Amino acid sequence: MKKNDVKYVLKIDQENLLLKADTIQLTQIIFNLILNAIYYSQPQDLVTIEASETKQNIRLKISDQGQGVSNKNLNKIFQPFFTTKPVGQGSGLGLSVVHGIVSSHKGSIIVKNNTPKGAIFIVNLPKYH
Repeated sequence: MKKNDVKYVLKIDQENLLLKADTIQLTQIIFNLILNAIYYSQPQDLVTIEASETKQNIRLKISDQGQGVSNKNLNKIFQPFFTTKPVGQGSGLGLSVVHGIVSSHKGSIIVKNNTPKGAIFIVNLPKYH
């Protein structure tokens, strides 16, 4: 974030959020979503990282102020090898891998556009599965 001059805010509801999940795979989810948020952000844009708890889930929400996701790409964004990055800057596997990890943990992931600009990724992972 410092290298790209992107600001961030971290909002965590509670000090301890307990989740039955593979630590390495959870790190992969967070890493991929934050890297994408940084990539699509302009200098001085804000990336917001939120973690909260519902009755059944732990929710991770990553939002940015980048270009957002076009309507035609919303339904393709989690497909393997789909990318909007220039050749050599992305394989198109990051979000596909994230989707696979979330699914293997019996969770869900959605993407929607932020207002007034950017994208929001919301991951819900069940506390127990």
